[in-house]
Amino acid sequence: MVCERKKIKVLHLVASPAIGGAEKVILSLTRNLNRERFDVVIGISILSKEKSNVFWEEAAGAGIEAVLEPIRIQHRYSITQLIDLIRIIRKHRPHIIHTHGFKTHFFGIIAAKIFKISSVATVHGMYSNRPKASLLFTTRYFVLRKFRKIIAVSDEINNILVKMGISYSRIVTIRNVPFIREMRIESNNSSLRKEKCISAKTKIVGFVGRLEHVKGCSQFVKAAYKVLPHFSDLNFVIFGDGSKKNKLEEEVTSRGYEKKIIFYGFRKKTEKIFNTLDCFVLPSLNEGIPLALLEAMYYGVPVIATCVGGVPEVIKDHESGILVHPNNVDELAKAMIETLRNFDAAKKRALVAKETISNNYSIEKWINNIENLYKELSGVIHKK
Repeated sequence: MVCERKKIKVLHLVASPAIGGAEKVILSLTRNLNRERFDVVIGISILSKEKSNVFWEEAAGAGIEAVLEPIRIQHRYSITQLIDLIRIIRKHRPHIIHTHGFKTHFFGIIAAKIFKISSVATVHGMYSNRPKASLLFTTRYFVLRKFRKIIAVSDEINNILVKMGISYSRIVTIRNVPFIREMRIESNNSSLRKEKCISAKTKIVGFVGRLEHVKGCSQFVKAAYKVLPHFSDLNFVIFGDGSKKNKLEEEVTSRGYEKKIIFYGFRKKTEKIFNTLDCFVLPSLNEGIPLALLEAMYYGVPVIATCVGGVPEVIKDHESGILVHPNNVDELAKAMIETLRNFDAAKKRALVAKETISNNYSIEKWINNIENLYKELSGVIHKK
């Protein structure tokens, strides 16, 4: 029997003030959902002391058809956000709650149970080496097993969830797709080069992401120290913000590399970044399917990445990029030197990578998979 509902309303919950992979997924999903079948509300956690929220500003200015709702919090796990969440649910009456990140999983499932709303959690990344006895592991398992469905963004995360004891029937693997605004335009005279007076002849190796330990930003900088003495026309650039930024900047300056290792801060338009880079490096210690990697590959930038999480599901070593072991600065530096010295080979790998993304990471298929999951969760289609 087919049950038709005029529109399915989905409440997305996100806690990060920045724009990382989860936030880009929400923006891309909201832009591309069938508006005749779906309505979207985005609940955004905002610290009471914050004067601005980057993700809120991006969502508000993106022209997406979604209602934005603030969830004001005093501190990370304050109960006030649950009160705000209840207010939002009573106001909008969503059919589905879709959470992104552990904190939103925790509060989202409580609200879903109170109001008897269908629930789905996307697991964007997960540590695979946490001991099973740890409090984090136990709490995460307890929370996730309460959801009707869990989206794993990679086979590796799917496997971890199964090992945690989550029922296989509750898990669906839907890989992320690149967040694309426009095609890469080949140019060595980009505005980002001009901004920092970098010559068109200078090669640029870049890091794009949160400046946090798990993203391997410290390893990127340490590898840069080893690579720079081998090349005269080379700059390393870092796009992003985070708790490690000030310490890294101070260290780079103290070693006299501030003109060679340049911090740009957070930038919204990643297409401009990839238009500037000659090589993109993902030195993460843990990942799901990182959007920055997919974007770099789509825009035809040679990539180097650590073989963590779902990354090996995307890159074939020395075919579409170079894979290195995590937390191995020497190996990372060696891969950078190889890429820069054999740049024709690197560009050939980049073409293979671009073709891989074009053939296997279709936004139409991604949207279709999620829309079908929403229909299943909302009871639009069921058998009698």
